[in-house]
Amino acid sequence: MFIAINTIFISLNAQNAVIEVKMHVTKSSDIQNSQLLAIKEKVHVDQLKMAMDSNYSIIGDTLKVHLSFFDVKAFGPLELNTPFSLNEETYVTQWKQHYSVGNHILFLFMNEGDGYEFKKLEISDPLKQKHLFPEVMNFIREHLPSGNEEVVDDGTRFLANAIMPVWTSDRKNTATNLVHENRYKNNHINFFHGNFKYGFFDLIPADSNTVENMKLINSIYTDENDEDHWFFSDLYIYSNSNNIDGYDPSKVKDWPISIEESDTIYIIYDKFIYNLLTYIENSDKHDSNQKVSDWSWEYVNRLNRRITNLSEMSDRNSNDKLILKFDESSTQNEGSEIPILSPVFNNTWCNVFASDMTRQILFPGFFSSNNSNISNSNYAPWGPHNYASKIHDVLNTGEGFSPVGFGEAWNYTNAGYIVYLTAYNWRYYAGLAGKYDYSGHIATCYPTQNYENGSYLNANIIQAGGTTNITQLNQVWTNINNVQARIYLEYILKL
Repeated sequence: MFIAINTIFISLNAQNAVIEVKMHVTKSSDIQNSQLLAIKEKVHVDQLKMAMDSNYSIIGDTLKVHLSFFDVKAFGPLELNTPFSLNEETYVTQWKQHYSVGNHILFLFMNEGDGYEFKKLEISDPLKQKHLFPEVMNFIREHLPSGNEEVVDDGTRFLANAIMPVWTSDRKNTATNLVHENRYKNNHINFFHGNFKYGFFDLIPADSNTVENMKLINSIYTDENDEDHWFFSDLYIYSNSNNIDGYDPSKVKDWPISIEESDTIYIIYDKFIYNLLTYIENSDKHDSNQKVSDWSWEYVNRLNRRITNLSEMSDRNSNDKLILKFDESSTQNEGSEIPILSPVFNNTWCNVFASDMTRQILFPGFFSSNNSNISNSNYAPWGPHNYASKIHDVLNTGEGFSPVGFGEAWNYTNAGYIVYLTAYNWRYYAGLAGKYDYSGHIATCYPTQNYENGSYLNANIIQAGGTTNITQLNQVWTNINNVQARIYLEYILKL
């Protein structure tokens, strides 16, 4: 039978939640044992009450914390000649049967002859089924410290942090507002707290007189076989220092070009510029009334663009010229569209949105306070900011994350936990590219009403990307075989 001979308890009851701390002893004199009473004082009653007041998944408003001190050689005032044969597993089994109803937490200590030693942290089944799920409890148990006072001090703090839901009504509303901001939409400018800029090279129509004292533009790139490919302008594309010297790597995003100058030419080392200038010059078309970025372009891929109305444009003559000009003036409005002549046109912001939502809404004040220092190791749950494929690696190996099945992911989410979904880029899984040749994807599970365990394909996620919104899982990933679901738990240890 379950053994709890003497019990004392304290109770905190205000507003909604009731927190009771019960101290069970098998040795009568231990009820006044100063060392055991000191352990009882380490229970974070106020923090547990605050968490229970905020929790919406646990049924009932009473939480009982049991500190059981089991002396195997004592029964009340009696000293036993033969110790109890009850071990910790049997004790826990009987305790769970005895407290099968309601919300109970057990810290079990046993004295087997050398003083009390912590043996087990356990919870009642209702808590396990509604909020303190197996992955959460496993994570907490793995990080409990040594020392009897320390295990109750940290243990009740960890449990309070876990009971406190991260997803709240206010945070859901704020996240919904954030995801609808234009800066997170596909192909829109996002400065990411000053880290990204969007200057690009435009071409301005001119005539022979205008370019008389300018230098011709050439371009080169080296392919994967170390072969050089040259573009030599046929007296059509020019520039000078006033138009080209404004370029700086800090004024563009992911575009590390280099420029050399001689007496008569500029040489630009970059494949995107090579492709663009080659295409424009080979088209033999010209528009003397519009800068090139205003021509009718369409996106082909990251390195190539195509003019859609070539047949409507004028044939180029010998007096038609273009001036290459670095332009950052038209890229100062965050949330506007990225210029099509920028190589990051069509960019998506899944990783940026995940970082911003996590830092600003879900865990405000938990990570580094400097939004612009994205290389800080404490910038986000996955450390420094990175591409989604690299974040996928961290979530798969990081100690602060635990894998969960898709059928469970929204059970955790609906209880208030944060679950991230990540994958490498689809080309990698198709054998068309490497893991990091293209960015992968990251999304966050979003609370889903009336969710039925296993119906995850229709469950909600919140994300930026090709679709920037709250949408359903099957609208983003048609094949989830390569997608990983990871619950973030490290905050439980640090709040």
